[in-house]
Amino acid sequence: MRILEFSDSHLKGTRCPNTEALIDVATEEKPDLLIGNGDVIDLWVEKEEVIAQNPTVKRLEILSRDIPTLLIIGNHDFDDDALERLFPRARVAFNHRADGFWFEHGHLRDVRWQNWPLFRPIFDAHPEWAHWIFWHFYQPWRERFNLNPGNRKLKAGNTDFVYRQLCRSIWYRALSFADWKKVEKGIIIGHDHAFGSWVPEYKPQLWNGGSILDDGTYLVVTDGVPELKRV
Repeated sequence: MRILEFSDSHLKGTRCPNTEALIDVATEEKPDLLIGNGDVIDLWVEKEEVIAQNPTVKRLEILSRDIPTLLIIGNHDFDDDALERLFPRARVAFNHRADGFWFEHGHLRDVRWQNWPLFRPIFDAHPEWAHWIFWHFYQPWRERFNLNPGNRKLKAGNTDFVYRQLCRSIWYRALSFADWKKVEKGIIIGHDHAFGSWVPEYKPQLWNGGSILDDGTYLVVTDGVPELKRV
């Protein structure tokens, strides 16, 4: 199985050259599954009607007719109905398991109360509830008080304590949703606009699938082996 994963394209009203280059790659390579791992569009910046006119969005929609495409909801494309209208042939989900990997955007790791055992079984069964609470309650307060720890574009093996605690938070939270017994190979997230393999001693391993917008990076998983690439 060959999976092509990209994250954080943040498509708005203007073309995105990196995403268009990725579309060219996918058109040529024809993966078994194309995954947009959150923040595919940017409803924080522009309305759906404006985004719909973007030629890059139209190219991605055409591609989704020929290649099985999954779009995972992120904190910038929080409206699953908008994603389904823009990409009617794609499947929209909160997370996904494929070929031993667990895919999710990663923004919900900011919600500290998800580590409380009381809430875990609820959000395991209903991730859409966790997403709704994140958007309507947690996100406004996080922005008001600047609670976001910020992007930490650090590579695997870094010994910085805060960085490793942040990775552990993502890792445990993703596993709580994924059912860790079924995640054989790794967790793949986006959200932080970083890229690389994080803290390799964690098993299953945590990967950031890159930022197609900022760095032109994406991830290819071929028969269970992940490889970061750049357009």
